[in-house]
Amino acid sequence: MREAICIDGERLWRTVERSGEIGVGRPGGLVRLALSEADREMRDLFVRWCREAGCSVTIDRLGNIFARRAGSEPDLSPVLIGSHLDTQVNGGKYDGILGVLAGLEVIRTLNDHGVITRRSIEVVEAKRLGVPTLDIASQAGQDAYHMSKVGPTAMIFTPCRDGVTHNKHEHAEMSRTVPGANVLLHAVLARATR
Repeated sequence: MREAICIDGERLWRTVERSGEIGVGRPGGLVRLALSEADREMRDLFVRWCREAGCSVTIDRLGNIFARRAGSEPDLSPVLIGSHLDTQVNGGKYDGILGVLAGLEVIRTLNDHGVITRRSIEVVEAKRLGVPTLDIASQAGQDAYHMSKVGPTAMIFTPCRDGVTHNKHEHAEMSRTVPGANVLLHAVLARATR
């Protein structure tokens, strides 16, 4: 049965597109800087979506959001998925944002299929804390690197057109994004049922 479970690509894409309406900057880009009004609006919407999906939501003193879908053994360590919803100045619509919204789609999909996991699953919307980044050609990976010091960590990439990311020219297509979200779904499911 698990192999037959796939995310609802249309729903994920509608969620991503709705996110892209908040903090519109120069054509094609977003300006949703941390702690800005646009950031607050997006975070409030994300919290609403998470509660609608049945998650309990907590926000720590640094402003990180934890949307928890309880497992059957809630005392086990949870599986955390996510990234950030804010952007750089003239940032793209997908960097980080897709990680959070794909995490929400994982929760929605598990709910749709009535899947009960042993471990709780938490979608985390993390605030940028000015942690120094690594010199990585793609300019990505620093979050996974720092998190790997705490526990098992993975990072899933979905291709953007022409490899352009982290700016207003970043463009992703649903057909190239959904497979990555399905990889996330099955990785989370495998870990959360252990």
